[in-house]
Amino acid sequence: MRLTTVDIHSREFNKGAWGYSIKDVEDFRQEVADNFEEIQLELAAVRAELERATRELEHYRTLEKSMNETLVFAQRSADEVRANAHKEAELVLRGADSEAREIVAQARVERGDIERQIRELETARDRFADDMASMVAALSERIEAVRRRAPAAADNAPATDSAVRRANGESATSAAIIPGWLGLGSTHIISGS
Repeated sequence: MRLTTVDIHSREFNKGAWGYSIKDVEDFRQEVADNFEEIQLELAAVRAELERATRELEHYRTLEKSMNETLVFAQRSADEVRANAHKEAELVLRGADSEAREIVAQARVERGDIERQIRELETARDRFADDMASMVAALSERIEAVRRRAPAAADNAPATDSAVRRANGESATSAAIIPGWLGLGSTHIISGS
């Protein structure tokens, strides 16, 4: 049985001729000592448990602090990664925009070159068509003149063999050459081949 403060104060001892009974006092002292030892053991156990709980609490506080620092670091890292990704995306977009502008500018230059070449080709085609039309008109006039003269000349001309006709055709071909142009198709008509 554990002693309380009331038990200690209210304890009465038998009195003997010389004062309190030594046996009663010794028994009480033993009971108090036993209770005190039990309390000390319990107190030591409680202190050990408190110390263990304090260490565990400190461990959890350290762990919590570390986790909070890790979370703060992770948040900062995530913010930095996000900011860097945003900056990099802006740089990529600017680069792509700049490259697109360069491509469009180059395409415009090339389109201008192609349009200029087309105009030059159209001009050359028109000039060639005009030259061809003039040449055809000139050849048509020569052919018509040759046709008008040919029947009369054929009636008055002596019979010629093919070698003479070929030689005459080469002469006619030489005569039909327009400066810089060979009268296309006219040699066949003139030489009769």
